[in-house]
Amino acid sequence: MRIKNKMQENKTSIGSVVATIIIIALIVLGGLYFWGKRIEQVQATQNLQVFTPATTTETVVNPDETVSTSSPAVSTSTKSTKK
Repeated sequence: MRIKNKMQENKTSIGSVVATIIIIALIVLGGLYFWGKRIEQVQATQNLQVFTPATTTETVVNPDETVSTSSPAVSTSTKSTKK
């Protein structure tokens, strides 16, 4: 009878230790996952800030003429109105 009680106690303690290890492992893995996502978002934001060129600017030369300049890859256009 003492042997059965000892075996049951042993199984119970091993089961709780295994469950605790699994729970801790899941928490650590979840933390690493979210930490990686955060780093990925920060790097994506930094890349956007560095590599985002201004595509279009408008300059008013005089009230009758507007010059619109696009990025060199697209085109350059001049709009002029005559009276």
